[in-house]
Amino acid sequence: MKRILLFMLALTFMSCQKEVSTQPTDWQLDGVRGKVKKMVVLTRVPDTDIVSQTISLYDSLGYKVSMESLDNEFDTELLEFSTNGMIKYEKYNGKLRKVNGLDYEGKVISEATQKWSSLKELVSTTHYTENRAMSTVIKYVCDKEGNVISMQMIVKAGEVEQANVLTKWFYDESGYQNSFIQKDVLESKEDKFEISNETFDKFGNVEEQTTYTADRNVFNERRYSYEYYE
Repeated sequence: MKRILLFMLALTFMSCQKEVSTQPTDWQLDGVRGKVKKMVVLTRVPDTDIVSQTISLYDSLGYKVSMESLDNEFDTELLEFSTNGMIKYEKYNGKLRKVNGLDYEGKVISEATQKWSSLKELVSTTHYTENRAMSTVIKYVCDKEGNVISMQMIVKAGEVEQANVLTKWFYDESGYQNSFIQKDVLESKEDKFEISNETFDKFGNVEEQTTYTADRNVFNERRYSYEYYE
């Protein structure tokens, strides 16, 4: 179940880049520039054998079709990945779309709805097929320029157990993420992270990125690659 929650959190890591007068596309929400067809993100966690990969596919209008999550627990040198599962996105019906999470065998393990209550506020609600009492609600808020300024995630495991994590991102003057804060509301705990965007491709999309903890230890390293529509 922890892996599922991390997988859903990866889905929620989104950033708007500019002011919009219509409902943002996933290109805008994910903070990518140009007509991206495919984005691959390779993540390494220092001092562990954890190497993971996500593959996001977009249609020609900029909306996500799927996001596959893979890991490489057994062979970190060859980087031969096996799938954990996949998220499949239906087309929007007005301001609402449905999103299904599948396990590595293709079985539906989660069902989500994503709804824009306004042009700057998106709420995603997920239920899990094997535990209907468990749910995840994530709320994203963009500022007037279209940048995601906060994300709040509430995870309920039954009627009693609840975790409440608030994440807020910060941006430089060019619109790139450069830091974020995670707060555990129930435990009154706060963690700060700094994001270093190191290299970019010709469209201005980040290729190499390192995230540091408050005491300057490497939290993770990410490498991005892109395919574009003509």
